[in-house]
Amino acid sequence: MSYQVSLDQDEPIQLASNQGYYDYCDWVESLDPEEYPKLAYLNEEGVNQPAGAVADELEKALESDPPDETVESTAKGLVAFIRKGDPDAAIVIGQGFAGDGADDLDDEDDDDDDDDDDDIEDEDEDEEPAEAGE
Repeated sequence: MSYQVSLDQDEPIQLASNQGYYDYCDWVESLDPEEYPKLAYLNEEGVNQPAGAVADELEKALESDPPDETVESTAKGLVAFIRKGDPDAAIVIGQGFAGDGADDLDDEDDDDDDDDDDDIEDEDEDEEPAEAGE
């Protein structure tokens, strides 16, 4: 699984792998939350608004306290994503969103459960009933 980012209700895109996002979060946590309150809040809650202010803080942090190359790539990708959209939108980061294929997995599980139930019913039909007192 990976982390995705979305502005308001737009289609989410992949932001980073789990490890890449954890590394990015570690870097954000190393920053002063009073100097970067939008980034700190986004890191803690997975949502913040306006996205443009988040991008502003992210650019400032990249310049004043540059991370390693991998985290820098994730951060710059996030800035670019935000800059392409509405600067007043809410930004949401998370591990998958509703409607991103979870229903497909549920359908498969339902089919498997139905098959298992049929097998149990078949076994019950083959067994002779237990006599009272046994």
